Amino acid sequence: MFTKAVKYESSLKMSLSGPPGSGKTWTSLTLATALADGRGVALIDTEHGSASLYADHFSFDTLELDSYHPQRFIDAVAEAEQADYAVLIIDSLSHAWNGKGGLLEIVDMIAARKYKGNTFNAWKDAGLIQNALVEAILTANLHIIVTLRSKMDHVQEKNEQTGKTEIRKLGMAPIQRDGVEYELDVIADLDVLNTMVIQKSRYPKLSGLVIPKPDGRLVATIRQGLAGVPRPQVQAITAPPSIPPAAANIPVSTPAPSQPSALPVETPALPQATPGQSTAQEMITEQQRTSIEKICTALGQPTPIDYEKQTYLQAKETIGRLTALYRQAQQAKREKKAS
Repeated sequence: MFTKAVKYESSLKMSLSGPPGSGKTWTSLTLATALADGRGVALIDTEHGSASLYADHFSFDTLELDSYHPQRFIDAVAEAEQADYAVLIIDSLSHAWNGKGGLLEIVDMIAARKYKGNTFNAWKDAGLIQNALVEAILTANLHIIVTLRSKMDHVQEKNEQTGKTEIRKLGMAPIQRDGVEYELDVIADLDVLNTMVIQKSRYPKLSGLVIPKPDGRLVATIRQGLAGVPRPQVQAITAPPSIPPAAANIPVSTPAPSQPSALPVETPALPQATPGQSTAQEMITEQQRTSIEKICTALGQPTPIDYEKQTYLQAKETIGRLTALYRQAQQAKREKKAS
């Protein structure tokens, strides 16, 4: 049954593409800080901690990865949402494609294990993994800005006059699966002079804009596009997207240590999941466990009681509570320092 269309308020899903030196990280932090309006900003750093070079200009929390299986990004998106960050920056999403442990490596692994080296057939399984990553980004209840590296794209064409095959430059193209950026609401390119060109937007006032050195003032226009009727509250607990069973046997390498993101507190023992339970009751992930242990070690305090027996969602809630306490403590330190 058809119903009248309603424009609900929404969260931003935006991509920033550009070559090295175009200002992708700086611009994403600039927009994220204005969007957050005093709330928390989180950043997934795949560039060996380079975003932290801007920590004296912006306030944000980071998670540094050095292996880039898509499930790492899916888990991080879920943790950022549960921790009530206003904005998450993924810098960069290109690593989930061609980085260590990324989708291109996964295709080769699937082909070798399942299809006798036939990568064409392996893409059927790998596509499920890619779809899970995109779904995690699109359905997350927070603003997400992804950066994408870009490179010169070429095509081979036959010259009708000479009969020879020639290479023609098509322009800059993002390093990710073809068309993935078009899943997002706003697509922007940056050049080496840090000039932004809006290539696609679902918000009419942004369409076609060319903005030299974009700053926080752009967010006022973005907010107009995000405005709408409040969404109805749905009381349901759903599991975060995860790699489908068809591709679940592809190993996820040990996650890189992350920077502390929460203060540890004592939590009561929680029931352990049993075989056959739903995805929502699967056990705590290795990334969640590592994050909790690293935080507690850094602060010199004991880990929460029986945290290893928590389910995924229970661990997710624990991280959310701890992160909120950490942010309060950090804010108190900043206010004390300022006074």
